[in-house]
Amino acid sequence: MSNNEKKNFTLDNLIEVFTENDCIEKCLSIISKEKNDDTEIDKDVLFIEEILRLGLDGKNEKEPFKPFMEYQGKRTLSIEDIKTEQYQVIENLIGKIKSHHVNARLADVLWAGCQDYPKVKLALKSYLSYIEDFVSNEEKRSKALIRDELMRCSSLLRLTKDKDALKERLSNIFKILISPKDKEPSDFTRFIYFKIYAFANLEDDNNIIQMSENYADESKTQKNFRKYRDYLDICLKLHKKAKNVDKRDQTLNLICDSYFDEIKSIKEDGGNGLMLTDVCSRALYENMMAHKITRSRKEAIDDIHAELNNASLKSQDEMKPSLFDIDLSKPMEETFKTIEKLDTINGILALTYKTIPQEVEYYQNHAKEAVKGSLRHLFSTIHYDDNARIVDRDNGISFENDDENASTLLSEALSLFKNGVLIKGTCIDHGRNTLLLRHDITEYDFESFLTNNPFIPPNRVSIIRKALWYGFIGKWEESMHLLVPQFENCFRHFLENVGVIVTLIDEDIVQQERTLSSLLHLPEFKNVFGESHLFQVKALLSENKGFNFRNRLSHGLIGDDFYDSCSYFSPFVWSYFIYLSCVLRDSFFEKLNNKK
Repeated sequence: MSNNEKKNFTLDNLIEVFTENDCIEKCLSIISKEKNDDTEIDKDVLFIEEILRLGLDGKNEKEPFKPFMEYQGKRTLSIEDIKTEQYQVIENLIGKIKSHHVNARLADVLWAGCQDYPKVKLALKSYLSYIEDFVSNEEKRSKALIRDELMRCSSLLRLTKDKDALKERLSNIFKILISPKDKEPSDFTRFIYFKIYAFANLEDDNNIIQMSENYADESKTQKNFRKYRDYLDICLKLHKKAKNVDKRDQTLNLICDSYFDEIKSIKEDGGNGLMLTDVCSRALYENMMAHKITRSRKEAIDDIHAELNNASLKSQDEMKPSLFDIDLSKPMEETFKTIEKLDTINGILALTYKTIPQEVEYYQNHAKEAVKGSLRHLFSTIHYDDNARIVDRDNGISFENDDENASTLLSEALSLFKNGVLIKGTCIDHGRNTLLLRHDITEYDFESFLTNNPFIPPNRVSIIRKALWYGFIGKWEESMHLLVPQFENCFRHFLENVGVIVTLIDEDIVQQERTLSSLLHLPEFKNVFGESHLFQVKALLSENKGFNFRNRLSHGLIGDDFYDSCSYFSPFVWSYFIYLSCVLRDSFFEKLNNKK
């Protein structure tokens, strides 16, 4: 073979690799090395490589395999991509290789993809053989977990006939991993394996409960309260399964009481306020949920509530300001250039363009990228108000339930939104100050776009005019107290004009006006104003994780220092209201005419 001629890497070469290695990761490394050596790789080899790169999700019995990677709307191979002739390649390969790990993967893909039932038992036997080799190697066991393969064995076992011998093999594997006679380890390794074992139908539930209670007691002695509760949670699930109400309630109370021991332990060890706040908030949630079932946690809830208030104040004292610089020179320069040749009213209108909402997808994509590989999103995050009250919390990214991640993703999206408001609001305020120095308009100049406006109720023109004037001259307290309530009324007024019912009828047949939060939940609001405006209004006025300004203002939660510490916020809200009432006026008339 000449130096210029490429080497070929065929299925026969791949079979040799599988014969010498019983670990998928090692096989993939060898294929990658061949690629880097500029070897000509057969298409069937590349296909098998993609099969081996599929992610195994042991918790999902119906769809156990996921694409290796998904990014910005693209993904690698998925089970549904496999064609009939490609399944034949897998079928032909299974009988020629000795690697248990690879055989298990190929047989399982055949079962999952085309329901080839005989492959269930082959996959299960191959998984078991691979796991038995793994657990017999102390070095491998100390460096890696084998969780997904065990869960997959448990799922496949339920589908298998004549399963006694295979069930015994799986039980023996768990007994090695759990080591029932050994003391509770300081890490979570035993618990991870025991939880799979507990629900694999390999042992009588009463025996599982007894074992779990013993492990829980050992964990409590070690002051590992989280693991203590995790073990008891297994008992709780099994008591529910057996419909044993007394044992269920007893276990629930033990779980809830453990938080008091944990709080006491943190205090004795000199733990900080943030640690206490996190534990207290979780304790409060668990006790409230338990009280709905047992009706016995009222006193405990009050005690934890008091602990939470003290811990919140302590944590606020311990937190330090996050100092960072933002270079606003370029956006400031653009702002001044925009307004310098315009008259004052048109200059104000030009500033309002900075409040045009971003597309919601922009925030969503940012949030998804931001949480990838971020350690801080693995832990809970607590959101405080100015009075050190917890107003919301994110429980961290869940790898089991995508729905649980919505809260964290929303927080990340709102964080980006807040940064945008900071920059845009600061530029608007400086532009407003520049226009103010001209001294060439009065309060009544604002009426030019407030009268005969479908967004502005005729009997609110005077109030809104004053609010906009106060904002223009920098009296933000007066401006916001007048203007923010009018957001709700203006939205209600416009929606009613286009035929939307904006009242609610209670059980006494009394009509009540919808609140802002209620209006924002109407599908018609999104249809009329668009998803981007919906997101921005929520983020500014009603979302706990956002500024929540309307609710804080109406309930007296805005302090004297707000307008100084958040000097950028009020100019943004002021400018956004003008944008809605003036710049979008023509499109509002258009919507109104279309409805009639």
